[in-house]
Amino acid sequence: MPAHPPVVVIAPDSFKGSIAASRAASAIAEGLRRVWPGSDLRLCPMADGGEGTLDTVLSRGGQRLTARVSGASGKTVEASYGVVGEGKIAIVEAAQIVGLTDPDGTAVDVEQRSSRGIGELMAKLLDGGLREFMVGLGGTSTNDGGAGMLAALGVQLLDAGGRAVDATPGGLATLATVDAGGLDPRLLQATITIMSDVDNVLVGPRGATAIFGLKKACAP
Repeated sequence: MPAHPPVVVIAPDSFKGSIAASRAASAIAEGLRRVWPGSDLRLCPMADGGEGTLDTVLSRGGQRLTARVSGASGKTVEASYGVVGEGKIAIVEAAQIVGLTDPDGTAVDVEQRSSRGIGELMAKLLDGGLREFMVGLGGTSTNDGGAGMLAALGVQLLDAGGRAVDATPGGLATLATVDAGGLDPRLLQATITIMSDVDNVLVGPRGATAIFGLKKACAP
């Protein structure tokens, strides 16, 4: 045992589909206490915008709520979200809605998956008077560039003939026009902060499709 007990910062991310960051931190702390009983352990569970982001934020306080919205396949899911900052800030974790570990969402081809449920949740929160959003982007099974989310918030996606296209990667293959005239006007008074640890556009050699697309397509 050292003369002065060590200070140890324990800051794990979640282990996707296995254990939350907070539980991982607690397990590491339990092991360290066996070796250094008097150690000063600082548990700081982390997240990168993906799975576990909501848990990590709420570990410092706030309210956990749920809403029924569309999952990646269109089936309804019961998604958790958070409200912090004296009830003024909504925490939306995309992985809660269209997560890579959701078997129903990944049961359909990635070209038919949509992020519509994220927009549906934001619309519900706008209905509830919230105007500040923090949205975690990682850990999703979708690859539609947010088209589904935008469609749920009033954006029209049209082909060359002016017909609506599906807000999915498959539907975007015939996209010719994006009409934002019907976008929910309440978003003009809203603030949206993105939580992510990467910086990728949708397409191109370093785009999200090239870097992450295969993982989404091969999801169980």
